[in-house]
Amino acid sequence: MLERKLKRSEVARKLLEGRLDKSDLLRKHTIADLENARYEVQLANDLLSQRVKERTADLEKANNCLLREIERRKHVERELHMLNTELVQARDQALKASEIKSNFLANMSHELRTPLNAVIGYSEIIEEELQELSLDDILDDLNKLQIAAKHQLVLINDVLDLARIEAEKLYIEEEIFVPSQLIEEVVLTSKPMVEKNNNTLVIDIANDLPVCRADKTKLSQIILNLLSNAAKFTQNGCISVRADIEKEWGGECLVISVEDTGVGFDNSTLAALFEPFTQGDSSSTKEYGGTGLGLAISKQLITLMGGDLDADGVKGVGATFTIKLPYLPIPNVAKK
Repeated sequence: MLERKLKRSEVARKLLEGRLDKSDLLRKHTIADLENARYEVQLANDLLSQRVKERTADLEKANNCLLREIERRKHVERELHMLNTELVQARDQALKASEIKSNFLANMSHELRTPLNAVIGYSEIIEEELQELSLDDILDDLNKLQIAAKHQLVLINDVLDLARIEAEKLYIEEEIFVPSQLIEEVVLTSKPMVEKNNNTLVIDIANDLPVCRADKTKLSQIILNLLSNAAKFTQNGCISVRADIEKEWGGECLVISVEDTGVGFDNSTLAALFEPFTQGDSSSTKEYGGTGLGLAISKQLITLMGGDLDADGVKGVGATFTIKLPYLPIPNVAKK
């Protein structure tokens, strides 16, 4: 009986020892796992710390670059501000100088024109006396003097007109007139210029053009400028003057075109045609002369009158310049 109990006790002891061994083994495994986990956490922590340091260094570097860029841009802005200030001052000085020049020329119109008009007037008186004396040799020289003086007067008039336009001292003086009569008068005046280069003049004016209210003198000057240009740049060709009424800008417009079969121009030079002291082709200045003011003045004059001046041409074929002037209301008294 005692022996049986001892055996049972021995079996129970062995079972307990086995369980204790398993528990100890499990504890050892758990400790090992904890050590491994702690090691991995430490590695991850070290790696994270390294990345944070690297990222912080990158951010500091980027921040320093940004600060330098901000400082550079501030410096550039200061320089730009100084340059803008200098440019504004230079522009104001240029505008002031241009205004002084324009005012001077506009105010000097009488002083510049009077001597030349005197030269032309006295030369015409002398011409009559020389004709009575039949002094043809001297008459030829006197005619050259008159031509040069009249040419100089035209140039001065162009420069003064441009100066008065820039100085805003050129005013529109409206009057009522019959456009067909005006065009015929201008054509008659320009006929010698047209025929000088053996050109044919064609006139096509619509019947019963209504009376017009505009600056008659300036419109005459514009048409004469266009005819003068056509005559200068056309040889052995044809110059046509047409006038009619068209619908434009929501109303009726007087449309006058001057077309020639002269040297023409490229569309690439179209913008330069209406610039002061500029001609469409620089070679034209040498071959045909001129200051390049006629078209510029004509463009600004017709603009002041509320109209427009267009150009179209083909190099070697010819050119067409078209005036468009809106009809202004005519008072009933004027119509009668």
